[in-house]
Amino acid sequence: MNILKISREAFQQSADNGKFLIIVWQARGADTTRLQEYSTIVHGQFAGAYLAQIVADEEPELAAMFGIADLPVLLMMREQVVLYCEPGLPEPEVFTMLVRRAGSLNMASIHAEIEQAKEIRGALFSRRVCPTAKRLS
Repeated sequence: MNILKISREAFQQSADNGKFLIIVWQARGADTTRLQEYSTIVHGQFAGAYLAQIVADEEPELAAMFGIADLPVLLMMREQVVLYCEPGLPEPEVFTMLVRRAGSLNMASIHAEIEQAKEIRGALFSRRVCPTAKRLS
């Protein structure tokens, strides 16, 4: 099965391609049995998804960027949005359900929610004085 091995340099390109990226973070020398099971599922059932492995020991900056501390970790991204990032590798049946759910999400709606949250945050931080404080003076 085809499992991408991603380095820090290749990560940005992989994330930018807008595809459905499923990443298994593991330690060097970790058992890859579950990764092979995931590979069979992804390539057999999810045509638009890519399965990748990142060896956290070899990519500490990338692991730090995602706050990866405990290994292994399963991470799912679509269109540069992290949809799932949890320690542990679930059983194949649970993995299949998670991939289906992540694949069925309306990404246009998610991107709109992210933009709305950015606007709200920007509005809050652009204020110099609390509106209540203005009324008290």
